[in-house]
Amino acid sequence: MPPVVVTLATGTIGVPAGSVTLGHFAGARWEHLEHGDVVELFVAEEGLARGAREGDSRNTP
Repeated sequence: MPPVVVTLATGTIGVPAGSVTLGHFAGARWEHLEHGDVVELFVAEEGLARGAREGDSRNTP
């Protein structure tokens, strides 16, 4: 599995009023001395606050 930086923050900064970014994937966003370019996976706190949907098959192991 390639290295990844996971970031958690608010999704309301830098977006129009009333909007929210729930997450993004950004290639080569970070640079690591040993691994070189590392991707970023951003997850907005607002999305986590929604919780899981009961019965959603994507939430099963």
